[in-house]
Amino acid sequence: MNSSNNINIPFKFKLQDVVKANRELTPFLQSSFICNCSISDMAIEDKYLLYRSIVNQSSNSVVITDNNMNIIYVNNKFEEISGYMSHEVLGKNPRILSAKKTPKENYKEMFHTLQKIEQWKGEFINIHRDGHEYIEEAIISPITNTIGDVVCYLGEKKDITEKKNSEKIVKKLTHFDSLTEVYNRAYFIEEVGKIITLPPIEENYFAIIFVDLNQFKKLNDTFGHLLGDKTLTAIASRLDNIITSDDFIARVGGDEFVVVHKNASKESVSQLARRIVNSFQTPVTIDNQEYYLDASLGSAIWPKDGITLTQVLSRADLAMYGAKTSNCRYRPYSADIGSRYARELELSRKLDLAIQNHQLSLAYQPKIDIKTGRVDGMEALLRWNDADLGMISPVEFIPIAEKYKMMTSIGNWVIVEVCKQLNQWEKEKKSFNGRVAINLSVQQIENIHFYENILSILNSESISPYKIELEVTESILVSDPDNIMSLCSKLIDVGFSISIDDFGTGYSSLSYLNTLRVNTLKIDKSFIKEITIDKHEQAIVKSIIGLGHNLGLTVIAEGVENEEQLNYLLSLGCDTAQGYLFCKPLPANELFPVHDHEPIVDISRNK
Repeated sequence: MNSSNNINIPFKFKLQDVVKANRELTPFLQSSFICNCSISDMAIEDKYLLYRSIVNQSSNSVVITDNNMNIIYVNNKFEEISGYMSHEVLGKNPRILSAKKTPKENYKEMFHTLQKIEQWKGEFINIHRDGHEYIEEAIISPITNTIGDVVCYLGEKKDITEKKNSEKIVKKLTHFDSLTEVYNRAYFIEEVGKIITLPPIEENYFAIIFVDLNQFKKLNDTFGHLLGDKTLTAIASRLDNIITSDDFIARVGGDEFVVVHKNASKESVSQLARRIVNSFQTPVTIDNQEYYLDASLGSAIWPKDGITLTQVLSRADLAMYGAKTSNCRYRPYSADIGSRYARELELSRKLDLAIQNHQLSLAYQPKIDIKTGRVDGMEALLRWNDADLGMISPVEFIPIAEKYKMMTSIGNWVIVEVCKQLNQWEKEKKSFNGRVAINLSVQQIENIHFYENILSILNSESISPYKIELEVTESILVSDPDNIMSLCSKLIDVGFSISIDDFGTGYSSLSYLNTLRVNTLKIDKSFIKEITIDKHEQAIVKSIIGLGHNLGLTVIAEGVENEEQLNYLLSLGCDTAQGYLFCKPLPANELFPVHDHEPIVDISRNK
């Protein structure tokens, strides 16, 4: 701009030209024409034009409404962001921009704040003239006159859509599980941490329902991780469709989910848990194939069952474990579960120390050939006598050892001790017919080095596999039949004998007996207890003995406690028996001379 050409032109008219032409204001303000001009020296009309031009070229959207909330001015940025020209919105309420997705609470808070003649800051979800949605951050200020009356409202807004989208991406990465797209453990902990700070009144009660998928590992190992991932995604979607909008689901582990149920009562939690349990009656369809899964559920309610996140979550987990171990699908937390957990924790701690300090022991119970009455092998049975708690039943501590992954170390110790005891008996010239049976756990069997480990132990102790019988339960056999059958074949090939323990209590042993190389069927003691009076038990035992003999297997009955039971087993042709009628389990140093090839029971008189 040339000052010599403009020196006689009033400032007002030059500024009007800039405003009317909607030209950039900055070059004009930097020109030599006004470089020495002070705004304080300007006429009021000139100042108005200058301020209007500054506002019009602001980088923020500016909206001014009258005290009835009708628009009286918008700037250029408003037109750019909204898509509406000024003449299209003048005289109208800003609600014409609303996408009807802004929470009602935002409007309530805004009106309440403005009524107090205070500035309000918040966000709106608006809709562009062309139909796309955008998010604005707004600051609305009441403008008052000299006596304090509101004459208009000034709204300054900026488009934060990109910022919000970026925040959503970050939130998705930090708060959502990348596989299932439900919330992750981090969000679960963060959100529940907030809820726990609320007053502990009924309307704020919430429950955590712990959902643990059963047999998922088997499906994953059998059909591959890709199908496993698709299954988890399908289950997560199914759970998400069951819960209400107030609740949420999170994946907190490989096959573990939690549901946070708000405004919880004992009845509402139970109803929700039942809906989840029932949902597993429908198979999961992956690539046109149906797969059946089920789940174990446990729940705990804040603040009744715990006041911290750790307490509530751990107690929901305990209840879930209680459901799993009792073969029911759902169990709420109770004081009884808490007491059992306290006992479990104490036993797990002491058992770990007992393993480290070699405080476990073995007892041996003879197996008797019921036709001759002579010893035909023994079974090594684990015992634990704690200095403080006394004798702990294997029925109680074995499941704890399994839960806390102690069975591999315990099992290896048992194998070593049996080998040492066999050597000790040989050194003392004490002998008996048959083998020593050792019970195997699923954790031992699933260890990929089990075969090499057991051969290494026997080799180091100079014990032949022909002196050892390995007992496996039906549940172990069906957990991974192909691998178990392969392992059993390898063990038999080097001289071990394999026995199916607790036969008749499992799921589908009959389908594997034709292909599984085993030597012995062991009838569970639950069928022997009422064998002399219960025709149903008699039929089962008769069938097992017949089946075993038809397959060329030896059949042994455990839990024989009286001569009536023995006589009935003899009449059915059972081969071997074991139980208190003959000998209770004894420490190795007490076992001899209880048996010295002489009949323990005079069977001849019963024939």
